[in-house]
Amino acid sequence: MRIAAVQDKAAGNIDENIRKAAYWIRESRRNNADIVLFPECYLTSYSFPPKLLRPGDIHTVSKVAEEENISVLMTGFTGICGNVYDDAYLISRKGDVLYRYSKVHTCAFSDERVLSRGSNFFTAEIAGVMVGTMICYDREYP
Repeated sequence: MRIAAVQDKAAGNIDENIRKAAYWIRESRRNNADIVLFPECYLTSYSFPPKLLRPGDIHTVSKVAEEENISVLMTGFTGICGNVYDDAYLISRKGDVLYRYSKVHTCAFSDERVLSRGSNFFTAEIAGVMVGTMICYDREYP
């Protein structure tokens, strides 16, 4: 499996971040990657108060993944039923969202205390390899 990892600073504007993400997805495919990974909260930026993904934002990224035939791990803050989550969406090369993972271990000692925590870890198969996701502080807890 060939992995592309984007190290790019998110803009303060979701539409600009979607445009930049599409560029990086296409560039990753040109370099024969099977999957492209984005930094924490790439679409919304990691800023507080949190900006939230809008309906359709992940679908827009999914369409680019499908067009380019590449899997994508896309990130952003998601608002659900009044709660805010730090999420990662695993998107297949066919544009299907395989799972939405919410950061489980949020920090109670920073701005992140406004976030709700997820409760599950997930895996899925990408290019014949089982992969899983964790975000930042989750790595501190085996």
